[in-house]
Amino acid sequence: MQQLEELYERDKNRPSVVMWSVGNEPRSQKPQASSYFRQIADKMRTLESRRPITLVLSVEPEQDVAGQFFDVTCFNRYYSWYHDTGHLELITYQLINEATLWRNKYQKPVLMTEYGADTVSGLHSVDSLTGLNRIHRLSCT
Repeated sequence: MQQLEELYERDKNRPSVVMWSVGNEPRSQKPQASSYFRQIADKMRTLESRRPITLVLSVEPEQDVAGQFFDVTCFNRYYSWYHDTGHLELITYQLINEATLWRNKYQKPVLMTEYGADTVSGLHSVDSLTGLNRIHRLSCT
């Protein structure tokens, strides 16, 4: 609660703050997330009544229990990276499908807040990246 107060006091007069995000990718599928994030949302609303409040989600819509307390549903997703690796033809369908699921679940505006990655498709483990770095070093010498 103190961190929320500090965040608000620090940034309340910044014109670039169009909404308040009170978390990023929490374990919002856990049963205790409901009461916890209800308290967080209530606290933020006591500090700010004009701007929307959000929580950036990463669990599947069916699993989430926290998004109900916020004004805007935000989610992070990396289609064709963690699963369906390299199948770029699925991205449009997956995005529309998930955004629709979030909209139907909470009847609130939906934003995708994080997407994509600076990586080579299919290579997102430390071992893979180490191998790429080794290849890069060899090709540069």
